Amino acid sequence: MRWVERVATFCVEEWGLAPITGRVLVGVMICDHPSSPRGRSPRRSAPAARPWHKVVQRKLDSLSAFGDIAEDGFAIAGDSGPRTTRIKAAQESLTWLRDIAARNPPQR
Repeated sequence: MRWVERVATFCVEEWGLAPITGRVLVGVMICDHPSSPRGRSPRRSAPAARPWHKVVQRKLDSLSAFGDIAEDGFAIAGDSGPRTTRIKAAQESLTWLRDIAARNPPQR
């Protein structure tokens, strides 16, 4: 049970999601797929991993939307200064992460 709450806390602190997201994620990772008897190899229980992939993919897809948000921030903060620098750093970091995900799609 402690691990379940660690995963829930991670989802809250790192991804800004509700704790239930982490608890559901644990269920997806730990529980056997209803059509898979216990003891089957992990490859055969791959369908249970798909919801996890979808959660992560949605988060990665949303990184593209931050570009527009950052542009609005530049309009407010101006062309230079510490605020602009912080917005630019966030934009570059999220673009970098988005690009890594695009270059390394999940294996199906």
